[in-house]
Amino acid sequence: MTTTPATVETSRPLGHWLALGVLLTAAVAAAMVWWVGVDQLLTALRELSWGWLAVAAVLEALALACLTRVYAAIFRVVHDELPAREAMTVALGAFSLSQVLPGGGAAGGVFAAHRLARRSDAVTGTATVVLFGALSMGTLGVIISAGATISALSTGTHREIAVVAGVLTVVLVVALVLGGWFLAAPRRRHATIDRIAGWTRRDEDTRLQWRTSLDRQHDLLAHPTRLLPAVAWSAANWSFDIGVLAAIAQAAGLDLPLLAIIVAYGVANLASAIPLTPGGIGLVEAGITGTLVAMGADAGPAAVVALGYRLVGDLLPVAITGPIALDGLRRPPDLGEEPEGVESSTPTPDEPSRTTSRSR
Repeated sequence: MTTTPATVETSRPLGHWLALGVLLTAAVAAAMVWWVGVDQLLTALRELSWGWLAVAAVLEALALACLTRVYAAIFRVVHDELPAREAMTVALGAFSLSQVLPGGGAAGGVFAAHRLARRSDAVTGTATVVLFGALSMGTLGVIISAGATISALSTGTHREIAVVAGVLTVVLVVALVLGGWFLAAPRRRHATIDRIAGWTRRDEDTRLQWRTSLDRQHDLLAHPTRLLPAVAWSAANWSFDIGVLAAIAQAAGLDLPLLAIIVAYGVANLASAIPLTPGGIGLVEAGITGTLVAMGADAGPAAVVALGYRLVGDLLPVAITGPIALDGLRRPPDLGEEPEGVESSTPTPDEPSRTTSRSR
């Protein structure tokens, strides 16, 4: 199948961003060596447990496998079955882009929506990505807030974190209630879409796509149990990824409470959402190191944990899955039989919403 010119133009800069990410990672490592001190860092590296690093690598592989299942489960609810190979291309391609581009969550969302639209239509692709982002962020928020609250209360320390986590849980519940209220009335959601489309100067076709996408979200809320498989896979994805950070902390010899790991993971995800560097390079490392030191860890091992998490959680997966993203950008999916009423030239959705900070 012939590659479109737009697809080729999109794929060419990816290698440049990947090279920039590697250079920035090296610069961050050098800065952390200067900040922590060569002796402390070398001592921490010598004491690393390679067995725990292997555990971390296995957990990261499981997290990415679960990420693939999240996309497949959501697409099944919104439209139809998504073949395993295509689900892997969508999930791992979006993940790779989110780690090599500044603000990569949006780029990953565009990539995923484009691939999914080729198997259905533009509205379905956009709806799947929007639902993926909302479900993933909601699941992560519940896991972090509930885990931090339980851990803080059980240890009897850092009760202020339990308060903040409890407030976050309330905010999530209120947001869910308000979202349901907003989606309940067609006139209300259509009027809101019309205002947003007017402010952003979108054409009538885009406005109709947004309306249809929101209508589908309302239909799903009427049968929320259909989303339970996607929620379960998303929870497993985040849990395994938190386990990666915990395993690397164990590899560095840090015997920290679960609370420290959860807070550091939450800070890392917030930092990665800032669209300044590819994958939040530098910001994530500073966030993890500073959080662990504030929770009682020594600077040397904390810096090793931050760099180890970047290596195992980002660079190695991108090195393995990056070719999937490049291949997906260059080559349209194998559609087999076109869905009834859908042409193969379905346009790319216009700027689908960001998924998650790390596109999980």
